[in-house]
Amino acid sequence: MWSPDSVRTPQYYYFNFIDMSKFTKKIGVIGGMGSEASAKYYNDLIKICQKKYFAVQDRDYPAIIIYNLPLEDFDENGNFNPVTATKQLKEAAIGIEKAGADFIVIVCNTIHALYDKVQESVSIPVISLIKEVGDSVVKQNCKVVGLLTSDSTKNLKLYVNELAKHNIKSIETTKEEQLEMNNIVLKAMSGKNTHTETRQVKKIISRMVSDGAQAIILGCTEIPLVISQENTDVLVFDSTKILAEVALVKAL
Repeated sequence: MWSPDSVRTPQYYYFNFIDMSKFTKKIGVIGGMGSEASAKYYNDLIKICQKKYFAVQDRDYPAIIIYNLPLEDFDENGNFNPVTATKQLKEAAIGIEKAGADFIVIVCNTIHALYDKVQESVSIPVISLIKEVGDSVVKQNCKVVGLLTSDSTKNLKLYVNELAKHNIKSIETTKEEQLEMNNIVLKAMSGKNTHTETRQVKKIISRMVSDGAQAIILGCTEIPLVISQENTDVLVFDSTKILAEVALVKAL
């Protein structure tokens, strides 16, 4: 007799029978910075489960607690008050821990400037997005990397400092390119990005490659909404997708 399980492939059964792989930990997600990027993150989690872990039934996916935080005093126009932002992030992290999450991810690059303070507020691990992306670059043995980020992440030098720990050279945007990127990020946040923005990003990537970049970090969770590996021959490190991959491994 046919059953829903009959659509599973032989590889699915092999994977689950041999490895006994099942998501046993709850993923806690602090999102909303911005909401469109957080939606992509959730979708990345689902797609990776399907492709890498052969998920079909509801039970094949991990438990995920999402806190969509409408963060005040923080935006892409340069408004960033670390005191009030920290207070809100701590409240979100504590709430997620009380809800039963086993660890936390924050779907925003810039806010990792406050990573230590968030980690101090809870007893469960908070995954560092910046560190995980840096580790991914190291594994690919890249020595020169172009950085596409928001204005705030660039000014805080989050990736420049992380990559420097591994003796990796960063190629940053020019002043004019960063103004373009700021506008591109805002369009992505409002769902108004088009092929025009994709072409603009590809042009900046091309300049970075001509200056020696071996790969590009998409160091803002909105940028993967505009460009992906499918749009370019240059190796890209999608910070959102990397965070999803790491979270799923930790959830097993």
